[in-house]
Amino acid sequence: MANNTKNVKVKTTKKKSEIKFSNVTQNFKKKKKNNTAIVTSDVSNKEKKKNSSKVRNIVAISIMSVMILAALTALSFCVYIIATAPPFEVEKLFTTSSTNVYASNGELIATWGAEKRQNVTYDELPEALIDAIVATEDSKFFQHAGVDLLRFGKAVVGQLLGHSDAGGGSTLTMQLAKNSYNGTESGGIDGVIRKFKDIYMAIFKIEKTYSKQEIMEFYVKLMV
Repeated sequence: MANNTKNVKVKTTKKKSEIKFSNVTQNFKKKKKNNTAIVTSDVSNKEKKKNSSKVRNIVAISIMSVMILAALTALSFCVYIIATAPPFEVEKLFTTSSTNVYASNGELIATWGAEKRQNVTYDELPEALIDAIVATEDSKFFQHAGVDLLRFGKAVVGQLLGHSDAGGGSTLTMQLAKNSYNGTESGGIDGVIRKFKDIYMAIFKIEKTYSKQEIMEFYVKLMV
């Protein structure tokens, strides 16, 4: 009886050990699967982050490339304008010829004035004449440095949209530069280049050399 009892106890203990071992094995397998799933998920997330980072880098490089190209193009255009601008010859501001009046299409419609003109100073000009010129041609003449950026921008946008009444956005100083140095070309790419030459001559030549009063004198002598 004692031996049988011992055998039963041994068998029971063995079964319990086998059950415990089986549970440990199953738990280990579950943990292994979970760890494998976690590792796979981490790798997938890292790949997604890596791909997302690559896309962001490509977009950033593309934007920077476009900005650099635009800056180089603008710089090249500015260099071209400066290099091809006519020399600043002061005597061209003191005209002695008659005044030609052109239509909007560039056609000569009238010629005013004789070869001999009388020079007048700013103080001799009627205040009503000055006010009329400023009001109709360049309302910010005494405030800007040769170009009215807001007015010029509006004119450019209006012309791009096809508005015939958008105007050219030229200031008195730009008109003086156009008629004294750059000619009256207004169409196509030549017109655009001429406009920027007007801006360059107005800001860096005429306005840097003469006062507003002197510029008004030149304008009246040349245009009126």
